[in-house]
Amino acid sequence: RIVVTGRGTEDPGTDLFADVVRVPTNAAAAGHLRDRIAAGAGVAEVETLMFVFASAAPDRHHLLLAYIARTLAAGMSIAGDAADPVVRAVRRIRDRVSLEVARLLGFVRFRRIGGDRYYAPVRPDADIVGFIGPHFADRFPDQALVVHDVGRDVAFWSAGGARGIADLAGPPRLPRERLAKDIEPGIEDLWRAFFEQTANPERRNRRLQRK
Repeated sequence: RIVVTGRGTEDPGTDLFADVVRVPTNAAAAGHLRDRIAAGAGVAEVETLMFVFASAAPDRHHLLLAYIARTLAAGMSIAGDAADPVVRAVRRIRDRVSLEVARLLGFVRFRRIGGDRYYAPVRPDADIVGFIGPHFADRFPDQALVVHDVGRDVAFWSAGGARGIADLAGPPRLPRERLAKDIEPGIEDLWRAFFEQTANPERRNRRLQRK
């Protein structure tokens, strides 16, 4: 029996000896569980669970189930139990996703696509546009912006004080491709000119620039 639930869950494929059960997300039950974990283990543990869920780790669902069960049984945070292999695995995944979030916050670059509308394509390993998008929405509240995970075709958007996560798999291919390419004329040329004027050929280090 294969249970499939939530956005971004892997396709279970075909299995002649298994039934596929699709379970829709129950927002009320999820909120109750989140509040229970936060009350007993702290808000930081909720964030840890969210990071692990957003990761691309193939065993994340089993780890989350075991971690949550241990947390609820303890009635407190188990993050300090370094002897528990489940805790160690969860912490490794959390740290990896947290590092990717921090890295993208420093390297995301927006393209102006007209007026005060800005677009940033990203291709993260984890499903993290929901973590990085609000940072830019808070920094630029007067601008309409989209952070697009081009690999998963989902995006965080913010405009006029509203924000959310959108599934972009539905729109036709041509408009999505145009969105990725239709940037304000001259921006990339201006950056290249700036780099050429400020770069010192004698001290050029391609390996360092790529990093």
